[in-house]
Amino acid sequence: MHRFSAYSVRESLVANRPLPLWTLAGRVLTEIMQRSHSTIPVTVIGSAAYDFDEQGRMKEATERTGAMLRQFPVVTLVTGGMPAVGVDTGAAFCGKDTYSAPLYHVLPEHHGMELPEQGRVVLAGRSFGERQFALGMTAKISVLIGGGPGATREANVVLKSGGILLPIGSTGGAASGDAWGLDDPLENQVDLQLARRIAVEDNGMAEEDWAGLTSSHTEVEQAIRSISTMIRQVID
Repeated sequence: MHRFSAYSVRESLVANRPLPLWTLAGRVLTEIMQRSHSTIPVTVIGSAAYDFDEQGRMKEATERTGAMLRQFPVVTLVTGGMPAVGVDTGAAFCGKDTYSAPLYHVLPEHHGMELPEQGRVVLAGRSFGERQFALGMTAKISVLIGGGPGATREANVVLKSGGILLPIGSTGGAASGDAWGLDDPLENQVDLQLARRIAVEDNGMAEEDWAGLTSSHTEVEQAIRSISTMIRQVID
């Protein structure tokens, strides 16, 4: 039997209109932080399947990221609650601490998904599009592993909100800057130039850490070390 504390960020009843997306995101963050003793939310976004992970880098990055984040007592992990990157990062983050680890999955109210075995569920928005905005605006730091157009959208929302985006370039897809040929710029390609500016120029992260993280040739283990260094800098 799954143990979940599921609660919802509801739409405004005034004129039957949804909450503004920034208000929705703010309430998601408030809900999470009120229920967690940790102080820094880190989101992990990316692929919902490993279908094109031929070299296993995405799966490796997922497991290593979760285990690495577990080393920071002040970190609360937030995912989109989808299979592959979201759910598996959460499982690695929890380890044997299945029920009390500060792990939250943000899903839309009518998601139709099987609930993850670890963590708590926050319901936000009426659609995956609204949930993507809410999730993208939630955390100061977001790790991007692989990903398609949906993850691209979440990543660009992170950047438009001034958040730090840490894309693991060797996992391909959105994280490596792939373009999808879509009209919507939010969904077409992650703005890696803006991501670098926010991380390096605005937040003082080392250029060598950024290069090691985003290079398609960097081993996953090295990329995770770069993320750990960057997160430690934010915490300190």
